Amino acid sequence: MKKKIALLTGILLAICVAAGTLASADTDAAYLGDLDAAEREKIIANKEADQAVVLDSQGIDYTNKETMFASFGFTEDDLRPTDLTLVQTRSNSVSNTAANKEYIYDRMLNTIDFYDTLQGSFEFSQAFSNLNYTATYCVRSGEDRKSFESILYEPDSASLLSGEAASEAEPKKITAYFDGQTKTEKEVAANVLTRGTEETEKVLRTAQIDVEEKEACDFVSLIRAGSRVTTDEEGINTYYYRENLNGLGYCRESIDPQELAIGYLRNFDTWDITGEEAVAGRNCLVLEGELSGFYSEKRHTAEFKLWVDRETGILIKSEHYDADGNLSESLTTTSITVNAPVTDETFLALGCEF
Repeated sequence: MKKKIALLTGILLAICVAAGTLASADTDAAYLGDLDAAEREKIIANKEADQAVVLDSQGIDYTNKETMFASFGFTEDDLRPTDLTLVQTRSNSVSNTAANKEYIYDRMLNTIDFYDTLQGSFEFSQAFSNLNYTATYCVRSGEDRKSFESILYEPDSASLLSGEAASEAEPKKITAYFDGQTKTEKEVAANVLTRGTEETEKVLRTAQIDVEEKEACDFVSLIRAGSRVTTDEEGINTYYYRENLNGLGYCRESIDPQELAIGYLRNFDTWDITGEEAVAGRNCLVLEGELSGFYSEKRHTAEFKLWVDRETGILIKSEHYDADGNLSESLTTTSITVNAPVTDETFLALGCEF
């Protein structure tokens, strides 16, 4: 049986050793089947207590991603295929087959493998939490890695972040910069955006990230899409996520939609490829389906429609509907450019100074 690491709902476990953060796994209590509440709480409490010793007991070899893949109990059957392709019909359209579903599911779980540079922006709205923001991002991979994102919250959303009453809130902007080693997150004061006051930025946090070591130990990149979730004998699911090599957080909903893909698409019987459509200049596959259980409750979603870039797996557009048919969440890409030259001047033009 594969060796697993279990955590409480919504908590990500970063497996930390000298090499840095290597992988992430989380567990949803909602998947404990028909056990009563007391038994579920007992199992989760035991798992939490075991966290401190689980790494030592597993004897994981952290030498590189290949040895980690084996140490976590994955086998040749779990290896990610390298030859996934879309199957076209005679009319040159993509058919709703298991092979095509696996292709787009793999793309969404591994977007970082399918571009060198990214520039774009999108609008995000979540009706049930009154969260609304516009995101702008720029990413350059490779040896001279750099990333930038800017998140502009609308007034009511800013109040959620600051604890202010909605009527008192003003727009708020958060920016994040990553130069391949250090990530810096800043906040621009609200009055700067609304009153033209001299701009001041407050550093929220900084973090050191060793991308080379992260990439060398990103064993999840070797795991086939269908093996990225494992279930133990007690019904607890563990999820394996790729390393965040761009250092960005807010924009991952679009450019690295791993959590959404696993939550919405893991069961191929609950969704279909219903067509193809151009959105923001990108050729997208349209996916439509139904959602139930934990993710349905978490995202207030009973039905969904996703527009996914067929080349990169980036989520270009999404619509989520609750049980009453109301739009509960949406994401709309307003611009995106893939693999166009990104220079230091490109970042400067966005207001990012490394």
